[in-house]
Amino acid sequence: MSEAGSERAQACTVPAAAVAAALGAALLALMVRSLGFEGVFLGEDGVVFAFGDPDYHLRLALYALRAFPEPLRFDPYLNFPDGAAVPWPPLYDLMVAGSTRLLGGDAATLERVAAWWPPALGAATAAAVAWMGWTAAGAGAAWAAGLLFAALPASVAVSRVGYADHHAAVAAFGAGWLALQMSLLQTSAGWRAPALTAGLAVLRAAMILTWAGSLAYVAVADVSLVLLATLSGSRRALGAQAASLLVSAAVILPFVASSHGQSGGPFSGIELSWMHPVACVSLGVWSAATAWAFRSAAPEDRAQRLLACAATGAAVAGAALLLPGVRGALTGGGSFVTTSDAWALWGATNPEQAPLLAGGPLRSWGVTLMGH
Repeated sequence: MSEAGSERAQACTVPAAAVAAALGAALLALMVRSLGFEGVFLGEDGVVFAFGDPDYHLRLALYALRAFPEPLRFDPYLNFPDGAAVPWPPLYDLMVAGSTRLLGGDAATLERVAAWWPPALGAATAAAVAWMGWTAAGAGAAWAAGLLFAALPASVAVSRVGYADHHAAVAAFGAGWLALQMSLLQTSAGWRAPALTAGLAVLRAAMILTWAGSLAYVAVADVSLVLLATLSGSRRALGAQAASLLVSAAVILPFVASSHGQSGGPFSGIELSWMHPVACVSLGVWSAATAWAFRSAAPEDRAQRLLACAATGAAVAGAALLLPGVRGALTGGGSFVTTSDAWALWGATNPEQAPLLAGGPLRSWGVTLMGH
């Protein structure tokens, strides 16, 4: 075997320690999230689900099962009697309905499938966290990170058996996406670039199509990757990042185009809207332009690379802000994150509406979900 062939074969070898840590974390996560299953599956009495948002996801999944692959876009029971557009992106409900159809099941099968999806996704998330630990610091960090996440109360609470909500899916797609980003920054093997690009594109699109608020994650993770790739001088990573963002935009575009409409306007930041493909395309153009701009920069000249990154970023952001809908959505989003939405008892008891660290007379949600 040639020297180049030997290097490729070595690069393709998956480390046994990383695989063992990922599988161990996944197994523990699945076991912990399966505790209490006897109170969920009651035989002839059916399946008992957690109260709240999971109930509505079951309605959406049942509709998708009967009209597959068409999701419920406008629900006459929302804002009754006028009805309203369904605010959630459809991927999670299509996953539940599609897997039920693969099993040849009916509504009763759908309930069992919906109950087990969250633990399965929690296990996948734990495996991704372990893989990130290995990528960052080796086998010890892989085992520590994976096992810690597997038993983390904040994750178990929203990915336990019978909690048929979309949160576990968002975490799984996000963790897998972040793991691939870390691998992209650390690899120099050419064979991996297409696979990493495809994986990043699919997982990013899946996350956006599961929760519209994932744009916050896109802003943090994708911007960070461009900056880190610029600092390291990795034009390969920037190119892969650009391609993955453009592919993600193409994947989500048909879902946006077929949407019934957004209560927040065509560039809504709180529902699936044109804001999502615009953000992906803008970030993709920025990544590609940055790679092109510092093509002649010396490897040690970080200042020149950062200047090119900042200049291209400002140009792309300025072009995006020329769209009136984008400007209005960003203004409204900024106003939303700086205000409080406390609706009496509901707002005070919902962790999505309460401060993480300030609990008043009760324990804070940070203590409740994360421990001390």
